Amino acid sequence: TTDLFNNNTLWTLESSPNLSWKIKPSNQNSSYNSCVQENQLLSFNFNDCNDHTLYIGTDDDEANEHLFLLQPYEASSIMTHIANTNYNGCADPFAWWDYNNNYYFIACTTGNLPLYKSSTLSPDSIFLPIGEMINNKTKVPLWAIDNDRWAPENIILNQNIGNIIQGGEMGILCDNDINGIQRIGTVYNPSNQGANNNEWLNYSIDSLNLGQSLSGEIDPHFFSDINNN
Repeated sequence: TTDLFNNNTLWTLESSPNLSWKIKPSNQNSSYNSCVQENQLLSFNFNDCNDHTLYIGTDDDEANEHLFLLQPYEASSIMTHIANTNYNGCADPFAWWDYNNNYYFIACTTGNLPLYKSSTLSPDSIFLPIGEMINNKTKVPLWAIDNDRWAPENIILNQNIGNIIQGGEMGILCDNDINGIQRIGTVYNPSNQGANNNEWLNYSIDSLNLGQSLSGEIDPHFFSDINNN
């Protein structure tokens, strides 16, 4: 951790086995840690569950424990950037830059997947609604019959992938099939002009075969690797 006002390191983390960490106070700033020696660690008394006091100890200090399990916690941060849609909000957002038309896009959960765009990406950017990803006249297959779509993603296809689909964009989404089971499938935008309202026209006939578990599948992330897979 760092003191943002004075730009001084206050604590450093050292990894240990079994996903635990040692927390070492920094001694570079005497105004904070004037009594800390180079080999000392943050510790606690593991023999007394009612003692919540933190101590400064060492690796060979048998009275105190010096290994911590850390859990992520949501909080505000100066590094946080909020992409403001300024309208109805956006659940499960997926954002991308479309080099076919030089816009940033965000797709959101629900219905035909609301679509927003912005020409910039900065703290002042506002993504304006332009419609929906999926054309509402598109024939809906049985795996996406519930119209309860969520967790959209989009991949811009290049002309070297698969040698079957030349260009365009592939949307990925989740929905409940005719039996109420959650499935993952795709919908294709054939345009080489980039994302726009109602451009995703062609659903995959079937959902992705990921084992066809009766408990279903949800919330995927698709990506291409360095081998264009």
